Amino acid sequence: MVYNKKLLIDDYETIQSFVSHNFEEQYHNVLAKPSRANDYLSWSVTDKDTYKGLHELNEKDKNTALEQYHGLRDKITEKLNSPSTSEGAAQWKNIIASVFAPENVEIFYDGEEIKLAWGVQFGNHDKNAAPFKEEPKEEPEAEEGAGLAALAATTPPAPKEKHILVSSQKERTRSYNIFYVFFYGIWLFIKRYWSLLLLALLAIFLLHYCSPDCEDNNNSNGIPNRDGDQEEVGEGFIPDDERVRPPIDTTQLIYDDSSMQQIVPDRINIALKDRNKSIKTFAFKLKQEYPDSTYKIIYIDTETGRLQFQFPDTLRATIKDDIKAKMTAYDLLIWDESIFAFSRTFNDPAFSNTNQSYYFNSVQAPGAWNITTGDKDIIVAVVDDGFDLNHPELKNANIVKPYNLENKDDKVYANYDLQHGTHVSATIIGENDNGFGSSGIAPDCSFMPIQLSMNDGVITNTDVIDGILYAIKHGADVINLSLGRVFSPQLTSLPVAEQERLIESMGIDEAEFWNELYDYAKKENVTIVYAGGNDNVLIGIDPMTRSDLVITVSAIDAANQKAVFSNYGDYSTISAPGVRIYNALPGSKMDYMDGTSMAAPIVTGAVALMKSVDPDLTTEEIIKILDATAKSLYVANIGPLIQIEAALKKI
Repeated sequence: MVYNKKLLIDDYETIQSFVSHNFEEQYHNVLAKPSRANDYLSWSVTDKDTYKGLHELNEKDKNTALEQYHGLRDKITEKLNSPSTSEGAAQWKNIIASVFAPENVEIFYDGEEIKLAWGVQFGNHDKNAAPFKEEPKEEPEAEEGAGLAALAATTPPAPKEKHILVSSQKERTRSYNIFYVFFYGIWLFIKRYWSLLLLALLAIFLLHYCSPDCEDNNNSNGIPNRDGDQEEVGEGFIPDDERVRPPIDTTQLIYDDSSMQQIVPDRINIALKDRNKSIKTFAFKLKQEYPDSTYKIIYIDTETGRLQFQFPDTLRATIKDDIKAKMTAYDLLIWDESIFAFSRTFNDPAFSNTNQSYYFNSVQAPGAWNITTGDKDIIVAVVDDGFDLNHPELKNANIVKPYNLENKDDKVYANYDLQHGTHVSATIIGENDNGFGSSGIAPDCSFMPIQLSMNDGVITNTDVIDGILYAIKHGADVINLSLGRVFSPQLTSLPVAEQERLIESMGIDEAEFWNELYDYAKKENVTIVYAGGNDNVLIGIDPMTRSDLVITVSAIDAANQKAVFSNYGDYSTISAPGVRIYNALPGSKMDYMDGTSMAAPIVTGAVALMKSVDPDLTTEEIIKILDATAKSLYVANIGPLIQIEAALKKI
């Protein structure tokens, strides 16, 4: 040990105070309280029966306990090495490091959290650690190195506390003055870490003579800097605020040759598959592997265990494999930052139809309304570009927890450039019998508008993920996603066989992350309805759409034929009209829009009506009912036409 036992044990209160003031609450009680009974050390906790040593644990619990311990050590090392560490912390650095050193602790676990017996080295960890049974017996002299069970039977009980551990080594109470302890600690530190000291000296020498091209920056989270300056948090390490996507330079967007998606070339998303591991600890270790200031962690979300990593775009072809090769201790999902868009508007004369309400009869909406027009307890979330809540079709809606992802407040809005969300929302929950415009499919359900970030004029998969998470966490029953990827124009000319190859080989990591997100929605019984896309290609090319836990919608025209723009394929769950759908636009206007973005809200409204009849319906049950009651279109490669009245009667 770096410090003698007497110093460590007697200064427990000071050490505990330091830990309480410098670390998160979850670590305040990790150190078991030490005490002495004659010449032996023991450690007290509130319930001795629940804690077990590592040698008593099964493999799963043992790994969990070790993961907690190493995570704690990483936190402590990060704190002690941080430039922001207080003067008092710096003075106690070696003592605290010694307290938590592996050779000075024994790890115990109660199924939820670890407890550390510390300040003494065990001769044999497996044999010399066991629960301490307190019995008021006389204490004979024990041999040095005697087993813990024998000591436990002879050690007198403490009057008020329960104890779980006993050391097999007697405590020698030699007197050490402060100079002896100080220099003894330095000597042991040099003895143990002499190679690291040599490397540190070499690094200082190289950094001193490094050219300006080699310059790196530091930050307040502990990433070293050669010139001693500090870079703002977020540009070199972890952003101050979670779930805040930095702006994107839209002039730099490219089409990826492999996936054919439009992407941000210098950013990737990284998620931890093991949710028990800390994304902040991973971020720290990732930055250690990429210390140069051209590598930045620009976005983080601790809830889903993901971050966004910025890098020189010249390395885009190799960066994903390079990170996985360097971070082998983690099982990672890595994918591009893709660009999304809303439905395109078509003015082709073939789509012209003066009947503003043809689609209501096509999907059996009037018959469905004889059963229900919706229940206000069913909340429909719409994740979109903007919302005119003063529009006659929306102003009387029951608005629930609106949210603006960009501004982090409840102020949603719409303008000439942000029309899409108003039209989509009115198609779902637009007011009926108001003498104006049209009607929604589920006019009496509640409405949760979620406005995506548009500060740079683009929407990315990061924005969509954040919008879905907000909806799930705030009580949505159904989520409408009338949006889709921006693909290269060359994609539409690819043969179907080549498109199928893309589905099988591209976006595997991202698809797995989406599936985990959909699993979360399933656990909360939230149904997600997704527009199939408007590129006339296979739906599964978009990794978001490769799950059986979402309802993916294709579009048909007034003649019940596949809309010429609609995506199609095996991942098409259901179809709905998506050509010349008449509904609200900002500024009390009404107009037509085309796209799967218009077909999806018809299905979303239908799902809201189904849940109004039976709120406990799961997504799987809803899909089965829709499929069983839908109308066959005799059109290859798209789902059947939704029939809402028949679906409600099937419940």
